[in-house]
Amino acid sequence: MTNSRISKRVGALAILFYFGVVFFVLSGCVKIKPTSAIIHVKYPDGTMCSGAQVRLYGKPLNEDTSELSQEFRIDLNSVSDANGRAYFDLSEFYDAGQTGFAILNVDATKSNLSSSGLIEIKEQKVNEQFFFLQ
Repeated sequence: MTNSRISKRVGALAILFYFGVVFFVLSGCVKIKPTSAIIHVKYPDGTMCSGAQVRLYGKPLNEDTSELSQEFRIDLNSVSDANGRAYFDLSEFYDAGQTGFAILNVDATKSNLSSSGLIEIKEQKVNEQFFFLQ
């Protein structure tokens, strides 16, 4: 009779251990969503601009001559598609658990027209901004 009680307790502990392991494994599998930026480039009349060169980059906050020699962590280039969109995947620059991401500079040019500005990148989201060439 004591063997029966012991085997029931061992069986209950084994099931509890199994569920604990499953919970631990599943809770560690938090999926990180992609972080990206889409820059919409438009002509001054509001029509979409395809073939514009778009640069997305970060600059140091302190622009001392000593810090200007540092390479930018993010410095990407793209060309706007037929719908005037330039897509940037920034997922590789995001670290899980990081609070906030970045405010990046944008330069867009096509022929003798250009536009510059900033875009705030929020982690694990598709961030979009419109730029009008002038």
